[in-house]
Amino acid sequence: MQLLHPSTVVLLIALPDTHEASRKSVASLSTWRAMRRLVEQKAQAAGLPLLSSDQLIDHRGSFGNQLSSAVSAAFARGYERVICVGNDCPDLSPVDLRRAASALAAGQLPVGPDRRGGLYLVGFDQARFKADVVAQLPWQTGQLADAMRQFVSSQDAALLELPVRTDLNNSADIIRIRWTGQVASRLLNTIRQALSPTRTAACCGHCGSGLALAIDPSSGRAPPLFA
Repeated sequence: MQLLHPSTVVLLIALPDTHEASRKSVASLSTWRAMRRLVEQKAQAAGLPLLSSDQLIDHRGSFGNQLSSAVSAAFARGYERVICVGNDCPDLSPVDLRRAASALAAGQLPVGPDRRGGLYLVGFDQARFKADVVAQLPWQTGQLADAMRQFVSSQDAALLELPVRTDLNNSADIIRIRWTGQVASRLLNTIRQALSPTRTAACCGHCGSGLALAIDPSSGRAPPLFA
């Protein structure tokens, strides 16, 4: 596969699948594995290499420190630009990743805001990356998107805002999310065989395919990756 931006890498910020499923009781272990595979497929479709944070760091300390350390580790591997994403935004598309990569190559810093004031995507270039500052941003809060905009402004960089998208923070999100087009069909095909038949399945109710996810309806809010 020919890489469109060989010095740019997609960095999946995620715990090992067993830890992710334990921390986020929204869905089964097999579902989180399928969601990870979906991110890998999207990076490949975008023509971008992919690293996972669990390959780079031990996930100790605050989330901000973990993300900052993972980005620094990606730079240490020779990449000049890093696009951070989570595994909990099935609406993320290869087009989003390509736009983010092109923005970074042009000197812009891309952000993808979610509907709660957080981010499902953020890009950094090595020249402007401030590890200590990034670690102290209000990660996993509804103030993150605004704080990131202020950070970009402080770097005298142009900002590229991608479309607002929905991530999956709890079982209600999975039920309400609107699965459309290729996102629905690709996710359905990816996870249909992975889902545990012994767990409760809930249909999203918004697509003709009857997409179902294995979820625990009694689970509470699980912390998202970026907000």
